[in-house]
Amino acid sequence: MERPDQRPLRRRTVLRGAFGIVAGAALAGILAACGDDEPGETDALIASAAGNGESAPDGTSRPLFDDAALATVTPAPTLEPTVTSVPSATATPEPRPLTIVTDWDEALVADFASRFSTETGVEVVARTPGDGSLVELAASDADADVYLARSLRELAGLEAAELLAPLPEELLAGVDAPFTSVAGRWVGVGGRSTVLLYDAGRVASEDLPATLLDFTAPRWRSAFGFAPATAHFEMLMLALVSTAGVDAAESWAQRFAGNRPAHYASTLDVARAVATGEVLLGIAQHTDIFALEPEYGAPAPLGAQWLGGGADDAAEPGAFVDLRGAAIADQAHDPDASAAFIQFLLSGEAQAHLVALNGEYPLVAGVAADSRLPLLSQRVLPQLQLADPVAVETAKLLAQQLAPPES
Repeated sequence: MERPDQRPLRRRTVLRGAFGIVAGAALAGILAACGDDEPGETDALIASAAGNGESAPDGTSRPLFDDAALATVTPAPTLEPTVTSVPSATATPEPRPLTIVTDWDEALVADFASRFSTETGVEVVARTPGDGSLVELAASDADADVYLARSLRELAGLEAAELLAPLPEELLAGVDAPFTSVAGRWVGVGGRSTVLLYDAGRVASEDLPATLLDFTAPRWRSAFGFAPATAHFEMLMLALVSTAGVDAAESWAQRFAGNRPAHYASTLDVARAVATGEVLLGIAQHTDIFALEPEYGAPAPLGAQWLGGGADDAAEPGAFVDLRGAAIADQAHDPDASAAFIQFLLSGEAQAHLVALNGEYPLVAGVAADSRLPLLSQRVLPQLQLADPVAVETAKLLAQQLAPPES
């Protein structure tokens, strides 16, 4: 009977060669161990294998090799097993890149990432939120190591969502307190001051509003522009709430809207409207002046006045300075590399690059701002109530109410 896993044996199988007798005996042992159900066939096969030789003249079988010849046969060499190395399951994985989640300009991030990688050998990848918000992307990205936010609004939002790890003390120590998180969770990298831009050919500087509150005066009706849907303006409203209180801020917003200002999508659009004579005045950021210079030449055809904030003045909401900042994600896979990247952004090289690129205020000692800007150290800046949910929500609502209705 055939076993399912064994080819059937045939009587005509003949084992030839010097090892016929030995092989035949070995085959008998194998077949006996397999329990073959046809002993007759097995015996015949063994007899055939053992008697394979020349026939003597008397008809008897004579082996091809006698016992002496067999004794001289060299045994087959013993084969050593070949051992193949198998990679360990605990082998060190490939190093992960440092993942940056950011709403900064992509070219600027790529530039800094390239410089950092060249210096440290650490690979950096960046992800941007597209049309969404930085906070929304950060909350859904489990690979984030570092957050780079373009505005104080996003920095505060990341902190409120509890997405940030505490920063090392040495990072915080290099930047003045007004430009760091009170809880030590983020640090400013560059500053953009609120500024009143004006058409110097049509209005004298002494006639300009001295503070943000003065924009409600009747003489400025339909004469100025602003960008209500921006993070900058929302934080400007928080500066107003923080310095004047909720009731006073809401009353100001009603009178401000009554002056029918022109609405723009960005502060750069506001600056361009002033430069082209579309409006007399505009609430913008000082970096917008530098951004227009390629279009209009340097200096851009704009007058600029910093609102309040002098050393002898009380805190003025119009002196608000928005921040470009950085933070470490609470789930960062390599906190040390994350801190090193932020330290690089606070280096003299990176700070000087921001100054040269768009005129931002450097926030570390030893790096000079553009000579046309007033020194931050000589201005009184408003302290924003970033941790007060009522103040934050009020500012958000005021900005929304001042925006034009959706068409």
